[in-house]
Parts: sequence; structure tokens; C-alpha cells
Amino acid sequence: MNWPGASDPFYLYNPTDQNSRRSVYGVNSVPDTYVDGTRVNWSSAAAYVAGRISVSSPMDILLDGNITGSDGYLDARFEWTDDVPDGYYRAYFIIVEKDLTAGGRHYNYTMRITEPDFPGWLIPDNHGVHYWRQEFDVDPIWKVDDLVGYVIVQNFMTKAIIQSARVDLGDWETPVVETSWGQIKAMKN
Repeated sequence: MNWPGASDPFYLYNPTDQNSRRSVYGVNSVPDTYVDGTRVNWSSAAAYVAGRISVSSPMDILLDGNITGSDGYLDARFEWTDDVPDGYYRAYFIIVEKDLTAGGRHYNYTMRITEPDFPGWLIPDNHGVHYWRQEFDVDPIWKVDDLVGYVIVQNFMTKAIIQSARVDLGDWETPVVETSWGQIKAMKN
């Protein structure tokens, strides 16, 4: 964020996306920790996350991505596998760089961009399969080998995360291993 100092290089790189996410959650201090849109103390965050991991997701996601020169894309296949309450379910595609250095400090998994622009892509809440291709421009300052693409599906009203997936864009031909609970999946071309 632009506090405690307004010169944070990662905030200045993309203040629009940073402020959009801040306003969704109501963040008013950093660092701050949220699990499913609810502010939690850092010391108890691991317990909240552990409690959510055992909850089955009503959606499966297949995610693929690639970068060619200055163009990139993420392809997602969203499949509802269970009924969900009526709501506004939105997908966000996020590009992060996993190894950054600035001002003599090292940063892991720094958000570069969120696509599409806030408030994301509305996914119909009915059964079925939905597809979305999100194209993005690759900034020449990014280290392509360190880029990771994520997709997050969130209930926009409750802020609960429905499902997420990731793909390593820097080494996209390496298959992504399915997680132990079998909900997050990725594919390669």
C-alpha cells in the first residue's frame, strides 16, 4: 500500500489493482491477514486456513497458461460440481513474480497485475462448465522465469474463496502436480 511510506515500489507499480483489493476487504493497516474475506490475527491464520482446507469445494478448475514474447494468456475451465447459494461469483486472474529484489530487500510472490479489471469476471452460479481466456501484456521488467499465474473464484458478497488454481508461467511445460485433496488441478498443452 502507499503507507507507511508512499514510495513502496510495488504499490507504485500498480496502485489501481492494489487499491481495488484494499477496498474489497477494507484493509486499513499493513501487514494485515484475511481468510475468506474475514480479518484474522496473524497468529491464528494457520488454524483458519487448516480448517478451510478440509472443506470440499463446489468447483473444479483446470488452468493453463503461456507467455510468448510480450503476450501472455491464462485459460481456465470452471466446472460447478455441487450446488451453491445464489450469489455473485467472480474470477480474478493474478500474475505474481516470485523472486523480486528492491532496495536491497528480497520479496516473494509479489502481485504484478490482476485481470480482468475490478471486479473480475462474473461466473454464472448454475451447474455446468464455463471457460475464460484472459490475455495480458508482459511487462519487459518482469522476470518471465519467475512468473506464476493464479485464478481465484470468490463469492463477491461473502468474500469466501470458492476455489483457486495456479500455473507456473516461467516453466509452463512442467506439469503441475495435483494437490493432496484433489480439488486444485492444472493442465499443460
